[in-house]
Amino acid sequence: GWGDESAVALMLEKVKAKPDLSAGRLAQALVDQAMRNDRLRPKDDISCAVLYFRSPRRLLVMTGPPFSKERDGELVEIALSYPGRKAICGGTTASIISRGLGREVTVDLGDLDPDVPPPSRMEGVDLITEGTLTMAHLAELLEHSGPDVELPPNAVGDLLELMLESDIIEFVVGTRINEAHQDPNIPVQLDLRRNIVKKIAQLLEEKHLKETR
Repeated sequence: GWGDESAVALMLEKVKAKPDLSAGRLAQALVDQAMRNDRLRPKDDISCAVLYFRSPRRLLVMTGPPFSKERDGELVEIALSYPGRKAICGGTTASIISRGLGREVTVDLGDLDPDVPPPSRMEGVDLITEGTLTMAHLAELLEHSGPDVELPPNAVGDLLELMLESDIIEFVVGTRINEAHQDPNIPVQLDLRRNIVKKIAQLLEEKHLKETR
């Protein structure tokens, strides 16, 4: 007994509150409301498909500094010229781009988690996170969740939300080794960043139908 008009009203409300809401999130919102209408005990299957006609959303994820410091300027240029949203994973990478663009990085202390370092912000960049540890947590979350993954309220959730709202995700992976990660006392999850990125890309393609490059 919900009716078409009520369903349309909910869709308009969601899109008005967040114009860039993804098709998947809108479909989930409709299914959730339908479940609530039946007091979480529906008498039949509930299915919802949302088609979103728009230009592909692109996200650039930069992690790790270039192998040669002489190429730091190239990384800055990539960040400056990219036609889409941008995320930086790693303090050294963020410092290179911050210095090259002359923009300050500020830590978001309102998003504290004992297991994940807090995110940071910089003008012209949508999100900055710590590097290898955060991405290792992201890979683990993707591996053990399905398409309706619940976003944790930390930097991992912020990064995954950016990815899920994007259609094309492009990675720029620096190969300079962070000396801290060569310490034998560092947990085994701190693998080489390129292997973690490869795993994340594979999971995004297989579970969320994203195009990765």
